[in-house]
Formats: sequence, structure tokens, C-alpha cells
Amino acid sequence: VQCFQDDLIIQTCLTKSFSDFINMFARSSEYVSLFIDDNLKRGIRGKTEAEVDVVLDKAIVLIRYLLDRDMFQTYYQRHLARRLLHGKSESHDVEKQIISRMKQELGQQFTSKF
Repeated sequence: VQCFQDDLIIQTCLTKSFSDFINMFARSSEYVSLFIDDNLKRGIRGKTEAEVDVVLDKAIVLIRYLLDRDMFQTYYQRHLARRLLHGKSESHDVEKQIISRMKQELGQQFTSKF
């Protein structure tokens, strides 16, 4: 894969193909939210800060490819509320980090309802 990093055409094709693939499924937004939900409930337990950063980076990359971000926002909001109300979140600091990263990636308007 690294041999193609300098080839803009191949990188563009890979990005478009992955975007098309992830958006082929109507429930992709829900699944990305569930990926984040699962990691924030139990997936980060026992991980170092660097390992948590890797998980958060992966989540942001997946969000970046979603076309239906409004649907993702709805699912994420619901999952966040359940985690916080039921005390299922492993770390409030990590919750703040992912929201901060979403704000950087998607803008203030996207995260204003969280």
C-alpha cells in the first residue's frame, strides 16, 4: 500500500471506492455509531492513551466517509445518551475527546446538540 502513497490517481480511486462501499448499506451510519459506542463502553478498557487515540482516529476516518451524517448524528446522540444515563461509559475524558474530534472534522454545528 505504501508504494501507492505518491500516486494521486490510485489514492483517489481507493478513497472513492471505500466511500461507495461503506455507503452501499443503508445502516452504515448506525454501524459506525455502534462501533464508537462499543469502544467507549468496553473497548478502551485497559488501553494506553496512544491505543485509545488509534481507536478514535479510526472512528473519525469512518465518519469522514459517511454520506448520511444526519442519520449518524441521530444514532450517535442516542448511543451517547444511553451510555451516560446508564453509567456505561469507560471514560468521560474519552467521550469529550471524540466529540472534540467530531467538532474539528464536522464543525461546531454538528456537535452542538451533544
